[in-house]
Amino acid sequence: VDLPYAGNRFAMLVLLPAPGQPVAGVVQSLSEKGLGVWEANLAEREVTLFLPRFTCTWSRECTQTLQALGMTALFDAAAADLSGLAGQPGELVVSAVVHKAFIEVAEEGTEAAAATGVVMKITAFRPPGPPVVFRADRPFIYLIRERASGCVLFAGVVNKP
Repeated sequence: VDLPYAGNRFAMLVLLPAPGQPVAGVVQSLSEKGLGVWEANLAEREVTLFLPRFTCTWSRECTQTLQALGMTALFDAAAADLSGLAGQPGELVVSAVVHKAFIEVAEEGTEAAAATGVVMKITAFRPPGPPVVFRADRPFIYLIRERASGCVLFAGVVNKP
């Protein structure tokens, strides 16, 4: 199900694997092409949505990763030039970089009325049927992305809904 946020610029895509299909297999398939397959199966439908409230947090110390990518001068007093923030080059260096992410989803956080459900495509016009029921009562994946570019800003797995 694709849940647009106010302004329609961002959306949360919730991927619910078929019963018995492990969520890890779906996660491994989520390349740009794999995500495109899920999105290609979206169709505008009325959806009755059962999505649990959830909170996810993540934190990582990134200093070594940044240095391995070549960003070393900021951590070295002899090479760092943060004189725009401090008086002289070398007076200020970066000692650590920590990245934290937090997401909380609650009833008031998403409008289910504007939801798009994952349903089968039809090749001929049929009148809309009853609402599709989307019940996230087993492990699922969520991605928050910018709609125009498809850029994924947050992604995670809820293992115990």
